[in-house]
Amino acid sequence: MRDDIKLWRDSKLHGGMEILRASCYEHSYPPHFHNEYVIAAFARGAQRTRICRERGVAAAGTVMVIMPGEVHTGEAVQRDEGWDYCAIYPSASLIDEVAETVMGGKGEVNFGGEGMRYDPLMARSVL
Repeated sequence: MRDDIKLWRDSKLHGGMEILRASCYEHSYPPHFHNEYVIAAFARGAQRTRICRERGVAAAGTVMVIMPGEVHTGEAVQRDEGWDYCAIYPSASLIDEVAETVMGGKGEVNFGGEGMRYDPLMARSVL
């Protein structure tokens, strides 16, 4: 199997944060959700995804933000090409804390309504 998926958990990062780095070819993610945010950046290839009821393709240079509790899937657009990506899983409390510090006051965290955005510069900074 060519899939190579590594997951780390650092308990010192705000009560614990997971970091994933993966090269996927045959692996597919069935519908699932996380209690944390998912912030992913794609480095190579393309992943076909469904986030809630929206379908799309995350190609190299794409950044994806999935809200806690959002059901999502993932699979290679072309299995012979696969896709490489990195993801971090910050807690909702961490995102709220950062948003409060940066934006001041309390309020709903809003990523602009876009689950995926093609932004190679941002993707490189996440990778």
